[in-house]
Amino acid sequence: MVEIRNLLNLRREDLQVADGYVSTARYRVRKAEVARAVCFTLDRQELSEPFEKRWTVSEEDFRRYDDVVGQGMSFAAYDGESTVGVAIAETVGWNRSLWIREFGISSPYR
Repeated sequence: MVEIRNLLNLRREDLQVADGYVSTARYRVRKAEVARAVCFTLDRQELSEPFEKRWTVSEEDFRRYDDVVGQGMSFAAYDGESTVGVAIAETVGWNRSLWIREFGISSPYR
């Protein structure tokens, strides 16, 4: 059973669930300007082959995320002791908002 808990102490392996994605489609963006409006249209286009994007978290990013986790607004999903999801969120005072800095779910749990 998966359990969601506050993320209080960030580990590098917590971020491995958000190391990329695979997509079978893309969106074409079109912009149209009319009298007093600007309209954007997203057209979904299927890809002939899946597109895969991978990345690694730099040491600088890891330190930043670790500081953000200290605010107490981040969560992780666990299956036993294994991290299967993470949401790293930061409070932003000037506009009283919450920004999600990182969000990922391990592919078998999506």
